[in-house]
Amino acid sequence: MLTVENVEVHRSGGADESGWQMVAAGPFEFDLLKLNGIEEILGQAELGVGRYQQIRLDVVKGRVTILNGNRLIGVPSDKLRIVDGLGVVEGQTAIVTLDFDAQRSIVFIPMRGPTLRPVVKLLVRSGGQSLGDANEVATLGSDGTSTATERPTETPRVARPGLELVRVGVPTNDNLQFMSFWTALGAGYFEDEGLDIQVVVPPSPMATPNLLLQGRVDVAVLPPPMFLPRIQLEESIVIFGNFLQNDQINLIVSLGIMAERGITADMTVEEKLRAISGIKVGVAHGPPTRLRVLLNSVGMDADSDIEIVGMSPEDENPAFGAGEVDALYAHTPYLERALLRQGAVMLINQSAGEVPELGGDRQSHALVTTRDFADSDRDVLVKFIRAIARGQELARTDVDATMEALLNAGIPDLDRELVEAIVAIYTNAIPESPAVSVTGVERSAELFPAHLAPPDLSGIDLSLYLDTSVWEEAR
Repeated sequence: MLTVENVEVHRSGGADESGWQMVAAGPFEFDLLKLNGIEEILGQAELGVGRYQQIRLDVVKGRVTILNGNRLIGVPSDKLRIVDGLGVVEGQTAIVTLDFDAQRSIVFIPMRGPTLRPVVKLLVRSGGQSLGDANEVATLGSDGTSTATERPTETPRVARPGLELVRVGVPTNDNLQFMSFWTALGAGYFEDEGLDIQVVVPPSPMATPNLLLQGRVDVAVLPPPMFLPRIQLEESIVIFGNFLQNDQINLIVSLGIMAERGITADMTVEEKLRAISGIKVGVAHGPPTRLRVLLNSVGMDADSDIEIVGMSPEDENPAFGAGEVDALYAHTPYLERALLRQGAVMLINQSAGEVPELGGDRQSHALVTTRDFADSDRDVLVKFIRAIARGQELARTDVDATMEALLNAGIPDLDRELVEAIVAIYTNAIPESPAVSVTGVERSAELFPAHLAPPDLSGIDLSLYLDTSVWEEAR
């Protein structure tokens, strides 16, 4: 028996908590074994037109029958989150089914007994279709990892007259950490090179490398957690461009902490960091690696000199607003929201290069292609990287023109005020050229996200996975 409540969906491009919409409050209790092949309705809601990329719900309690006796089982302390979701079309009905695998969802842990580790398939179909016709779009595994069916959200198309089509895979269609790409796109620099860009977004960001390796895109924008494991597996990829030289994550604090600790803007990085000793810092599960490097750069220990409060990125702004944490170690869009809407103050601006250990020659958000495409369509890569370089130069030199380019790039639901704030921060992180280097890849490996197993690159010749000559030809 399982009891759940608060079934919610989140609209793509929506604000953190305000983007969630309740579908069914509950609580609901159901017997997973009796529901084998049978659906039970949890609720219904009228949703606005658009894409809803996350579904979450609370598992309140669970009971299992062992030797004719009922026994409570341990349940997850957090909300269950399933990535991807559904597209809502005006005037149409979408039916979403959460298909729990009863046998695989209960595990026995020594000294703890039966514990719920839900294995859930997300099935989506149109009104009038049978359950057998539903599309499986995502799965929540027993390890808590949600993966999506790997399909692009864009259908293939032909190039516009006089232009050559280039399919570009991006993990998400609204991430301003990819500013170099969006700026070049919105400013028309790809068209100037004779290229027609088709942006392809997978339902799950981590599916982006597979789009590339399956030949469904020609170029992909990949952060280190996506391209480094592929190098470890010695897959046929080539890195030919770089988007950032300094870190996109920055440390911000509340005005109250600034006043209470007597922190002023003219203090050194070390003075500022020592002044915040003991505070609670909200951080997503990956960046603690870099937070430790930051504090270690001035001889401090992040695990003892501050309190690291791990949380999902979408919980950062609510936690900061509620005073549950004193500071955030965050990137866009949570960074600018806190600065503009929650009274936060920039304490350490890593994007501006204030911390050398987290900036300089570093490969972050790479442009990646396959070896086959690099060999057969090298002229396309040269044109592509030339357009990126122009976008980077524009971002470094003309904030107003960069703003207009971003607003013209087709990024959904942009808030001009928030965009202006992050552009002012991130332009300082953009390199003078998109050149790549072995040293940059090595530094990215050293800063691999804390919640993921770091790839073992020992014995691998990293130069085989870089093509430094593409930029040299484009200059």
